[in-house]
Formats: sequence, structure tokens, C-alpha cells
Amino acid sequence: MKRFVLVTIVLSLSAVTSNRAFDDWPQWRGPKRDGISGERGLLKDWPAAGPPVAWRATGTGTGYSSFSAAKGRLYTLGARGGTEYLMAYDTESGKKLWEIPHGRLFSNDQGDGPRSTPTVDGDRLYTFGASGDLSVVDAATGKVFWKMNLWSYNQVANQTANIATPIVRGNYVFLSSAYGTGAALLELTPAPNKVTARQVYFTRDMRNHHATSVLIGDYLYGFSDAILMAMKFDTGQVAWRDRSVGKGSVVFADDRLYLYSEQGVVGLAEASPTGYREHGRFQIRAGSAPTWSHPVVSNGKLFIRDQDNIYAFDVRQK
Repeated sequence: MKRFVLVTIVLSLSAVTSNRAFDDWPQWRGPKRDGISGERGLLKDWPAAGPPVAWRATGTGTGYSSFSAAKGRLYTLGARGGTEYLMAYDTESGKKLWEIPHGRLFSNDQGDGPRSTPTVDGDRLYTFGASGDLSVVDAATGKVFWKMNLWSYNQVANQTANIATPIVRGNYVFLSSAYGTGAALLELTPAPNKVTARQVYFTRDMRNHHATSVLIGDYLYGFSDAILMAMKFDTGQVAWRDRSVGKGSVVFADDRLYLYSEQGVVGLAEASPTGYREHGRFQIRAGSAPTWSHPVVSNGKLFIRDQDNIYAFDVRQK
């Protein structure tokens, strides 16, 4: 049996609060960290040129950070001139509301800049930067409450990248990694002073690189390297494979998969185990770096990023 180790740094925050708008996206991978939006009333098909652009903004700098969206504000990280910045934009107009320096630039041969996504909890914004800077700031103004740089431990991490977020249903946990590894479903059983893990299956059919799969009903939908797949959660049985938009990331809203390839192609498809059916695609004018920032669906808009550029598309039904 092939063994592998995943290292996860977890910032345990109660991001879902009683006063949060239902369709906000306050943290990485959405309200429940599962890549699923609860929004309804969105377009079921896109026109040939894609949905209408609500606004476009620049000034985010370099990096692959995605967005969190809450109370009319859009948060992300970017880098310029050797410094990492935390910033907020107005979700309706695209106007930059505030920006603060957050740490030194993280450099990497696959592209410089931050990779993490801020987390909103009430009126606080929690951010963990690429160089180990952890901060808590006022979400409305950017006022810093406290900040510290953490010591790191990477002996048990692989030498390339451990990215995909674990998927939890009941006492089952699905884990996936690329670079020749694969995926496993573990059953966790509590016992006095410990938890035991039993491997239900291991498969090489689903190898998530930088994008985590989404679990809709009994099926996982995700990119196994460059191929989009539907796979049964309980057994690992593959329902279908399709090249779709090419290697990328996926989130879910209102019965549709929102796909964003690392080449700037944006697609809309059904989440069905019976086959791949696409309902529209378009392409943004991306730069030379891959488009690794993950899409966000919030308050009737689809937000995507390409380095210094933010695009907001109106995806509401008219």
C-alpha cells in the first residue's frame, strides 16, 4: 500500500456567523470551505461572449490569492515592489477601499507573490501571508489589531506542493494530491484519547493539483491534473472524464460547476454523474503567468482574478 503524508496548517475560525449574508463568500472555498455557494437565481446558460462584465479593476499586484467576499467588500492579497499587501475592494463598483502592507514578498520559480485567501469573521479579517505573517485587522478599515510572524516546520511536507483542501462528510475524509500521488478516502473512528483512521480506498484516478474537488450529492467533481472528472465519493468509481476547459479550478453554485482554467478559460457546466454537459464558456485576456486564483460566486457576481486584474461578471438571471 502506498503511504503518503499531508501537512495542513489550520486556522480554526468560526467564519459563519448569525449576521452573515447568506450569499457572502467569507473565506477560502466559501461559507463552509467546500467550494459550494448557496446562491440561487443565477444564469443557467451563458451567451457566446460570456456573461456581462459588471466592472474591472487593477492594482492587486502579483500573486495567486483568491477572494473572500462579505458585507459588500472583496478581500485579497497581492505583492508589488518586494512587499505583500492586504487589500479591500467594493464589490459593486470595484473601487479599492483600503490597502495595508502585510509582509515581505514571497519568491518562487512558479511565480512570486501570495497564495492564501483572507478569512472574514464578523468585523475581523484574518490573514496568513506567504512569508508566515499572521494578522487580524478591522474588515472595514484595515486597522491592525495584532500581527506576528510564525516559525515553520516542513520536514514532513513533500518537496513540491500540498494544496488541495480535505473534504469531510460525516466521519469520512477525502484527501488528494498531484505529482504522481492520488487520492484516498479515510474513515475516522473516535476512541478514548485518540482517533483511528481506516483507509476505505486509494486511487490514482483523482489527482488534485492546486484545485480541490467539490462534493455534490454522492459525487466528487474535480480536476485530476488536466482532466475534469466525476467520481463516486464512497467507492472511488469514475463516472466520466472530460478535457473541459483544461486544467483549472472549480466551484459550485445553483446547479452549475463554475470552471476556471489556468489559461484564462471560464466555463459553466452541469454537475451530473451521467455525463459532461457545458452551458457556456469564454476566455479572458490573461498574461504570461497561469491563472491559478480560484473563482468566487457571491451576491450574483462571478469574481475571477489574473494577477493584477480583477473581473466581476453579472451572472444573475434577469
